Amino acid sequence: MITQAPGPTVPARKQSKSGAGGKMELTYKIILSVVLAGSVYTDLRWRLIKNWLVFPVLITGPVLRYIDAGLPGLGYGLKGMLAGFFMIFIPYLIVGGLGAGDVKLMAAIGVLTGPYLAMWAALFASLYGALISLIIIIREKKFKETISFTVNHFAYITLKLAQGDFSQTEMEDTGTKIAYAVPITLGVITASLLLNAGC
Repeated sequence: MITQAPGPTVPARKQSKSGAGGKMELTYKIILSVVLAGSVYTDLRWRLIKNWLVFPVLITGPVLRYIDAGLPGLGYGLKGMLAGFFMIFIPYLIVGGLGAGDVKLMAAIGVLTGPYLAMWAALFASLYGALISLIIIIREKKFKETISFTVNHFAYITLKLAQGDFSQTEMEDTGTKIAYAVPITLGVITASLLLNAGC
């Protein structure tokens, strides 16, 4: 069962389940919907999440949080950004198959939803991503190539980190790559529905 963690205390305002100040809750939802829809479109078409979709949210999101709920709101937004970032950054480093745009998108989502929903959204996104990848692997019979790439990528990243190399240079992806904005969006929808239902 998923239980909702309390968000920041905002005097004289009704708190929503997401922990955001009630006055700008609709604003956050609209921005989130636009960013997710745009990311799905660009990722499906070009396998790329455009910076102009996520950077404005990463920059203005904390400002909106501060305007809406002061320092507690700002802290809540920044925690959401960090939660979203690290929940997807670790698989990005270790497993491969993800892009830097996916990491930035998840961080932007965290600003808008808060840390708790962002963490659950990332977990559900991982499940959806694994399911979609499995379907593609079975359909295209790329099981050996995918396993080989995953193992080699993990060894490659481990060696780079051991050498103190934190650059974003990646191996050529010969495994299964999907438009990860799709499972991320499904993860956000699933987490939102469950939290709003009080699960």
